[in-house]
Amino acid sequence: MNKVVLARASIIALAAGAPAFAQSSSAVLQNGDDLAATVNQQGAGNSSGIEQTGTGITADVTQDGSSNLSSVTATQGVAPTP
Repeated sequence: MNKVVLARASIIALAAGAPAFAQSSSAVLQNGDDLAATVNQQGAGNSSGIEQTGTGITADVTQDGSSNLSSVTATQGVAPTP
């Protein structure tokens, strides 16, 4: 009986001590011609979003570390709203 209890306690301790490995994610939305986007992510839990509208736009994002957040919006040829 003691061995079963110790085994269960050890499994619970290992599960609680294991780090949660969060994956990094990125989303790229493009509308137009000759658009380019590059996302480099090193680490865990990084999130990046790029939205491009127009022609000839390039976006480069580099994230190093963990839990970084970036958002890039590039729009060309759209008149500002008064």
